Parts: sequence; C-alpha cells; structure tokens
Amino acid sequence: MAEVEVSERTDGVYRWLGKELRLELTDGRIIEGKFVCTDNVPNVILSGCKVSVSVLFTH
Repeated sequence: MAEVEVSERTDGVYRWLGKELRLELTDGRIIEGKFVCTDNVPNVILSGCKVSVSVLFTH
C-alpha cells in the first residue's frame, strides 16, 4: 500500500477506529459500541454493542 493511500484513510472514517460510537439508525434503533473496522461493502463493525430503541409518541 502506498503512503498516500494510508494518509487518505487516516483522514476519513479510519480516524474513528477504537473510539466509542453512537449510531442512530433510520428505523429508530440506537447502537453504541467500539468502532473496530469496516468490511468490503463497507459496513461499520462495532464491538461490545448496546442497542436501544427510540420511541416517538404521537397524539
């Protein structure tokens, strides 16, 4: 891998590696966990996740 590619990756999503993230999904779920990697799709891979649901009340 060229040095330029590594530099570009550290400026992108890879700067969040090892950090605790809180993701709010479009279906209302909230997922909190440690960002460990991405796959080739790219999906975000989290470790030690806690999932909760955001509930909206309407009248």
